[in-house]
Amino acid sequence: MDPFQQEPITPSALEYLIHLGAKGNHLLFGNDRIREAFARQKEALTGLENHRISEVQRAIRELLAIPDFEGKREFIAALPKETEDILIFLYFQMIERNLVLTHPARH
Repeated sequence: MDPFQQEPITPSALEYLIHLGAKGNHLLFGNDRIREAFARQKEALTGLENHRISEVQRAIRELLAIPDFEGKREFIAALPKETEDILIFLYFQMIERNLVLTHPARH
């Protein structure tokens, strides 16, 4: 099965998290964990393989199916550090993309 051919993620929960994250409210990740992930960024992204991509996609789907933020945080804390790191990077990439799309640079 192609890891990139998956069911779409429900946008409403994700949009809400991205909206809050753009305001600096990171409900799913603690500041120390975010710093740790970015300190390990090169290590986590080097040799990203299909099985890791599949794990991350599965984790995202499961994460969004959990109804409460405490449950989401517990789920994330139980993930392998490498998977959690990648989730943090993706989360911040989505925030950045959202900011670029909603607040274009004025020149």
